[in-house]
Amino acid sequence: MFLSTQVHLYKFYANGYRKDACDGCIVFGYPYLYRSKTKAMSVHIAVDLGNSTCVLAGFDAVGQRNIAHFATPDILAGKVTWEKMVRSVLDDRAAKEGEVIISSVHPKALEVVLAQLHRQNAHVVLLDSRTYSCLPIDVLNAEEIGADLVASALYAYELEKTHWLIVGMGTALTFTLLDASGAIRGVNIAPGAIMALDILASRTALLPMVTLEETTHRFGRHTREAIINGVIGGIIGSVQFHYHQARAELGTAPQMLLTGGYADFFSRRIDLPHRIEQYAVIGGLIHAYRYIRHHTCGAKRRRLERAK
Repeated sequence: MFLSTQVHLYKFYANGYRKDACDGCIVFGYPYLYRSKTKAMSVHIAVDLGNSTCVLAGFDAVGQRNIAHFATPDILAGKVTWEKMVRSVLDDRAAKEGEVIISSVHPKALEVVLAQLHRQNAHVVLLDSRTYSCLPIDVLNAEEIGADLVASALYAYELEKTHWLIVGMGTALTFTLLDASGAIRGVNIAPGAIMALDILASRTALLPMVTLEETTHRFGRHTREAIINGVIGGIIGSVQFHYHQARAELGTAPQMLLTGGYADFFSRRIDLPHRIEQYAVIGGLIHAYRYIRHHTCGAKRRRLERAK
């Protein structure tokens, strides 16, 4: 299932950046990333660059530190700089910015962020099809699957090595099926809550744009309540449907993990057993960074080759 991948590392220079592709067995001798000279006070940065929101978290050897949110459109418009974003997660003025690991589902926003990192001479790792081979999970269709889905799957796998249905509740509603061996079996995608509300407002003549919030009645007594109830019911029904589909696919009930910006809102309404971790993508990025940092790419490939 794995491609013959390469690890792409980015080091930025004053006159531009150079992308170096190195074989997974030897890349870990690369001096500027894998033998960092940063001091103990360095804080690395994990970046989940989504369609609507960019989430940053600082982390070090102890674990995750501060988390900050920025609107992706503000990044595209130049209203938010990398300096501002990184300062929001460095809670200690003495701390220095370390290395940066990024997952992105927004190519244009990624270009903007990389350009700003270029000016900072930053050391960057992109979690994408070229680095999935460093991870202990098998990634399905590596060229197409979103890096955020891979990161959240890795987070679940590290949480417990069992069957998982990972429900991403962001701009899109995603369902990732991960089995106990660490193989991603498949993904389904549907409109998320805000996208559904936006579609109803933009594709009809009379329905207004409303915000996702609590309602009083099970069936709406006015248009706003009717729209919200309908969208909530559609998403809960989709979660229930996919849970039963996952159980049929695996032959046993999976554990379910809700993640994303609206996970907490819907968690209170879902009566199936589940866990909730809003920042599973960030947690997965931190795990991914450590797998890459600790020389597992070559070891994993040799293990897979022996298993053939």
